[in-house]
Amino acid sequence: MYSYALRNPEGFAWDARGRMWGADIGHTEWDELNLVSKGRNYGWPSCEGACCTAGTTNPKKVWKPEDGGVPAQVAIVDNAVYVITLSGKRLWRLPIDASGVGVGSATSYYNGAYGRLRALAVPGADQLWMGSSGNGTSKDRILKVTIG
Repeated sequence: MYSYALRNPEGFAWDARGRMWGADIGHTEWDELNLVSKGRNYGWPSCEGACCTAGTTNPKKVWKPEDGGVPAQVAIVDNAVYVITLSGKRLWRLPIDASGVGVGSATSYYNGAYGRLRALAVPGADQLWMGSSGNGTSKDRILKVTIG
């Protein structure tokens, strides 16, 4: 087992330094972005979100499900973590900080414009492809996003 106590991991991506970042859907309170490391305990079911329990590793970012959360996939481009969300219906960008183990302020894009965002791929160095699921509000689409 690589790591444990993730509740519902949805997407993983590796940064330029070979570290794994992962999105995890919480139970009711918090969804998480974690820097996943070998042997670490991420707290579930004792903790959801940040935790003070000895031996647990806190997430790098948390979202309330109703405030843009429920992450689906993760990608990393140009030292930034991108997370798409299901109920949040948006793309989040979180720059990896200078230490390489934290993230800066999150910025959201496309809030609700394309329905639920489900799939995320990096076809080139300056692009993301996002798959949407409109859930009756719009058509399913593959969206090309140029980063730069």
